[in-house]
Order: sequence, then C-alpha cells, then structure tokens
Amino acid sequence: IKITNYLNFGNEYFYYWKKVRRNYFKYKIQFDYKKFSFETNYQIGKVEKNYILNKSRMAENTFLDYNFSLKYKIDKFPNISVGAVYRFMDYAYDSSLYYSPIDRKLYGLTSSLLYPYRKIYLYLDGSVNRDNNEVYETNFDAEIGVSIKKISLSLSYSSFKNKYYENNGLSLTLGGSF
Repeated sequence: IKITNYLNFGNEYFYYWKKVRRNYFKYKIQFDYKKFSFETNYQIGKVEKNYILNKSRMAENTFLDYNFSLKYKIDKFPNISVGAVYRFMDYAYDSSLYYSPIDRKLYGLTSSLLYPYRKIYLYLDGSVNRDNNEVYETNFDAEIGVSIKKISLSLSYSSFKNKYYENNGLSLTLGGSF
C-alpha cells in the first residue's frame, strides 16, 4: 500500500473574476494498492468580502468542496486509468461575480493517460459528470512537459463545458519539488 498526503493553504486572486480573492485550506490523501487508487480531497475557505445575492449586498462567502474517486489502472505503460468520481460543492451564498454552487453534487466517470518518454511526458485527462439537477458537464486536460531532476516545465490546455458555462485555458508552468 502506498499513501500520498498533501496539505495546502492558499490565497487566490482572480483579476478577471471581478477582482475576487479567496482563501482556502486543502487536504488530499491518496491510497494506492496494486492497480487501484482511492483519492479524497477536502477544501474549505472563504471568498473575501464581495458582492453576493445578485449584487444586493457585500459579504464574505464561505465554501466547502470535497470529492472521492476510485480509479483502476488498466495498463502500466503507458499509464492508463479509468474511474468513478463523486464531488460536493457548497457556498453559503450565490454570487453573480463568480462560480458559487449551492448544494451541488456531481457523479461522473473519468479516464487518464500518462506517457513518459525519457525526460518528456504527455498527460491527458477527461471526465463526464452529471449533477443533482441533471446538468451534464465535460472536463478535458492535456499537458506536455519536460522534467529535469526536480524541476519541470509544462504547457497545458484545459477545457470545461456545461450548458451554463464554458472555459478554455492555456498555461505555462514552471514547478519543482524540493
């Protein structure tokens, strides 16, 4: 059994989301056994004082976001996995300035591929989810990167779509582990 554990504290500032700032605490734990992987993420936080309830008043907006996933590794090389996911998201108030779901439950299927070749890697991930209001959404991520010792540089594309919202993003990331 392999156990992986993450703890993050953060402050995010979304300039294009009407200058919204949020603080959060995130905890992730993952258990791997043979070809199975179970992961859970738990995140709590608050959006700093900003407009809520159709811009009728200003308030801090606390939130809770957690998920569970169970994945099965089909192949070791390339690393191909399929799985099922459950996610719950809940904000105290609705806001028209940023995504603030209330009592949203998502159920979905996911698949991923990781193909390493020497110091270069390709990662693809996709999922289809349905929420408690029978709204479907799709997520797709693609990343190509290079890892040299403990430093990595990657270019990634992400896409999110449902009937209310669509987002496409391109990122260049420099990261590392020390």
